[in-house]
Amino acid sequence: MRSDSVRPSTSDVATTAPAPGALDGALIALGCLGVLLALGQDTLYGDAQNVLHKILALDLATDRHQLAIPLLAACGRILQTLGLSLAESVTAASAIGTAIGVWFLHAGCRAYGLRRAEAALATLVATATPPVIFLGTVVEYHGLYHAFSQFAFLCAAKLVRKPTGRGAVGFGLSATLATLVHSSGVCLGFAYAAWFLGEALAARVRTRRAIALAALAVGTHAAGFVAGMAVSRLWTVSPFVPLGLDWVLETLALLPRTIWSEWFVAFAPLSVVAFAVAVRRPARLPLLGWSAGLAAYLLLCVVTLAIADFGAYLVPLASPAAVLAACFLPRALQVLTIVAGTAIGVHAVIDHDRSGDAYASYVDGVRAAGGDGEKFLLIAGWMLGTLDPDSGDVDEVGACLVAGPGLRYYDLTLPAREDPELLRPAAKLLAGAIAQIAGPRATILLSAQSVRLLEDAARCRSG
Repeated sequence: MRSDSVRPSTSDVATTAPAPGALDGALIALGCLGVLLALGQDTLYGDAQNVLHKILALDLATDRHQLAIPLLAACGRILQTLGLSLAESVTAASAIGTAIGVWFLHAGCRAYGLRRAEAALATLVATATPPVIFLGTVVEYHGLYHAFSQFAFLCAAKLVRKPTGRGAVGFGLSATLATLVHSSGVCLGFAYAAWFLGEALAARVRTRRAIALAALAVGTHAAGFVAGMAVSRLWTVSPFVPLGLDWVLETLALLPRTIWSEWFVAFAPLSVVAFAVAVRRPARLPLLGWSAGLAAYLLLCVVTLAIADFGAYLVPLASPAAVLAACFLPRALQVLTIVAGTAIGVHAVIDHDRSGDAYASYVDGVRAAGGDGEKFLLIAGWMLGTLDPDSGDVDEVGACLVAGPGLRYYDLTLPAREDPELLRPAAKLLAGAIAQIAGPRATILLSAQSVRLLEDAARCRSG
């Protein structure tokens, strides 16, 4: 069992007045918010183009992340009243969501039973991970999702402290809410329930009772998620989920790379420190339960991620890992983990955020071209994999969204997202673009990348 100096008994918690340091979580969250806002990136990442386009079009129809776009749109509109652009406001919303998640994380550490210093350290250990820092500085779903996943962590921590049926149902519902914000939450109920089960067995809760409560939590999460999807009327069978032995073998072949990139590299040094608690016998059952959740998330990453996503899906696992570190590892090691994780995270932000000046220069060039009249720009947006920044290539959609609010443009690759065959006939691409132009007097500008795309389409057709 844990030392009483770290985790007080249930009777201690029940009979004492509110502990000093009740505002620690708010102060840590505010500090985190200030850092993330200062680091806010101008360079778009991941799903940013889709997120901003959906907000601009108020397009709420999606088969996943059902609550994310409405919430981001609402936050964005509110923050725009402060004079921010849409991209800046949604970036700020990511920082705010992350900071709220930090506050819930600290509350969860206290609910678990950690005392003031240990709770603060655990909160900082989980927050000072490169993915949390990076994703809180970009336009993405994951900053917002952090608030909801850490609320689920708070409910799971309360269940660990007081294992009851009501607590299991409450945790399951909180995991449901998180899953409707980001679909990677499908593993959240199982991951935290597995951690709870390990903690409960280590605390000598009756095995049948512990298993029943874990099953109740997972069942509530599953039922709530299915019900939420049904209510939204957006349930679809995702076409990317394949079947068959060949797919299983290919998926398993990707697992080592995923473990390395999405956990050990992305979350260093916590990714290694977390397993160091295994040297302490009382930590082994909780660590085993937590590891089962890690395995589930890694399999999810293999199935859904064609490319590495900087550990974004695995962020919820940092919280119980930090709690275990607070219980069983020296404070000095935790402090080193915080310092190293912060340094790596800030470096990742600075290293990625290199396109702001290029965005601004591109938009200035567009506005200077074609005189002072109305302009309409044809661009090729989803060619990021073919861009060569050293040759002057720019993410054209990113430039328009970040540095050119109000600039009218059409992305020639949009039709191909619905029907790849539409990339072949260049005439159809142009017809679709021209149909978007309001008024006959607009000067049509073609970017270099759009010309390249049209030339490729023409060659495909003639070939």
